[in-house]
Amino acid sequence: MIFSFQQSSERELNFSLRNTDIFCFFSVKNNIFVPEKEWSRAVSASLRLKKNILILESFMTHEPDINERQRILGGPDFLWMAPHALSVLNKAVHEYSGGYALVKSHLLKSK
Repeated sequence: MIFSFQQSSERELNFSLRNTDIFCFFSVKNNIFVPEKEWSRAVSASLRLKKNILILESFMTHEPDINERQRILGGPDFLWMAPHALSVLNKAVHEYSGGYALVKSHLLKSK
């Protein structure tokens, strides 16, 4: 599923990631809208459902190179997490008051 913290637009993501929920900080076509302040709850819910998570900070024309054996991967415009990263995410969200940029930085250091 594709979730966006912005309303729907005409841009489309054509990624073929299996068992992965995609969260976008920009608008895309055919998304499910989630208020941006709820990003950590939405991501945690997907991880609890044993889904991989890909958070995109800007529009990408192709999917990032992901090694699914890793728990957490990141790049300048994305963050990817496997379901077993849930406890690390919850700790980071609690410690950094849910601010995405600080949480991402902490997660990438903890991998």
